[in-house]
Amino acid sequence: MAKNKKLTPEQEKEIKILQASNEMMERTKAEAIARGAKEETLNLINIAQQDVLAQMRKVDEEAAENTQKANSERNAEKTTSTIKYLNTDNEEDKSVFDILEENGDVVTQNKVQEIVDDTPPNDVDPSAQYDVISLPSNGEGYKNKIARIPVAYLTASDENLISSPTLYRDGLIIDFLLKNKIMNKNIKIDELYKGDVDAIILFLRVTSYGPEFPIFVRDPQTGKQIDTVVDLSKLKTKEFKLKGDANGYFDYELPVSKDKIKFKFLTRKEEKILEKIAKIEDKGTVATLIERNSEEIKAALKDDTLLSSTEKLEINNYLAKLNDWAVKIIDSKQPFYNKSITNALELEIVSVNGNDNKKFIRNYIKNMRAMDSLYLRKYIQENEPGIDFEVTIERPKELGGGSFTTFLEWDDAVFLNLPELRI
Repeated sequence: MAKNKKLTPEQEKEIKILQASNEMMERTKAEAIARGAKEETLNLINIAQQDVLAQMRKVDEEAAENTQKANSERNAEKTTSTIKYLNTDNEEDKSVFDILEENGDVVTQNKVQEIVDDTPPNDVDPSAQYDVISLPSNGEGYKNKIARIPVAYLTASDENLISSPTLYRDGLIIDFLLKNKIMNKNIKIDELYKGDVDAIILFLRVTSYGPEFPIFVRDPQTGKQIDTVVDLSKLKTKEFKLKGDANGYFDYELPVSKDKIKFKFLTRKEEKILEKIAKIEDKGTVATLIERNSEEIKAALKDDTLLSSTEKLEINNYLAKLNDWAVKIIDSKQPFYNKSITNALELEIVSVNGNDNKKFIRNYIKNMRAMDSLYLRKYIQENEPGIDFEVTIERPKELGGGSFTTFLEWDDAVFLNLPELRI
C-alpha cells in the first residue's frame, strides 16, 4: 500500500490492533531478556513480531516503517534492569533464589505489584469489544482488591499467535494472549493467581470458539478410552471465602505449635520459579539414582551365569561411564533430592508470629513440625481460588451406561483443541 494513503475506519482499527500486538511483543521481549532467556526464545518472539509488521505493511506501509524504526531505536537503547537474589547469610541451606542464581537464572524482583482500576490504557483501542471478568480470588490477594478486570475478545489477529507452534513449544502462548487481551496494561500478568488466569483463558476459549471441548478419557470401570465432549460453560468457579489483609496476605494458626502464619497464594511468576527449581533439583537426583542402581547391577553381574565375560566387561564399561557422569553432577553441587514442599512453603509463607525475615522463615520451615506443615499445605490447597475443573462423563450405553467424574486437563493447547480441527 502506498504511503500517505487515506485509511478507512476499519483499516485504522486494524493498524491500532497490530500496533498493540507489536507493543505487547516488545514488552515480552524485554521481560524475556530480564529473565535471561535463551537466544532461541528471543528469535521466536522476533519472528512473531516480524509477522505482525508484515500484516501491517499490507494495510499501511508508512505505519509499518515507523513501527519498525521505533522498535530498532528501543532495542538500541535497551538496558537490562534485573535484580539477582544473592545469598548473603553464609547459611548452608540455600533459598529458592540462591538455587536459581547458582544455575545462571536471573529473577526479576519478587514483589507484589499494585493492581489498579480497570480503565483501559492509552495503547489499547478503546473501541475494542470486551467484557469485564470476575476473578475467582475476588481480588483478596491483591493490594488494591480489584476483583474484576476488562478482557477483550479474541480477533483474527490473535489467531496468528494461536496457530504458531513455536509459541507452544516455548510455553509463551498464554503470556502473549494475556498481554494482548487484558485491556489494563497496569496489571502484571505474572502477579496474577493461577486460578485467575485460568478464568480469563476459559472466558477467551468459550467466547471465541464455543463451549464444546473434545477430550479423550479412560473409563476407570472398564478401562476403555471414551471420546466425548465437555461443555465448558458448565464449569463453576470455586467458592472463595478468605479475606486478605492490606497486603493480600491470609492468616492461619498451626494446629500443633499454635504459631500464627501469614501466607499468600502463589502467583504465576512464582509457579514458574518453582518449575525452574524442580528441573534443577531433578538433575541432581540423577547422581543418586546412578550410584544406587550401579551397585545393584554390579551385584547382579557377580551372580549371573547367562552373560559371557565379554558381555559383562561391556556392561561394566558402561557403568564406569555412568559413574563418571554422577561424579560430574556431584562436583557441580546440584541438590541430591527434590525440595518441592519446602520450596513452595518458602514462597507462600510471608511471616511467622509477625516475623517476616526471610532467613528466619527459611529456618523455621526447615524445622517445622510435619503435622503443621501437612495441615498448612492442605489448607492452602483447599482454599486456593480458581475454576473447578471436575467434570462428569456419561458412559456410552455399549459400555454399560452410567457416569463417572474426572478432572479436565487445562493446558496451553486449549485453543487448539477444537471439535472441527480434531482428527
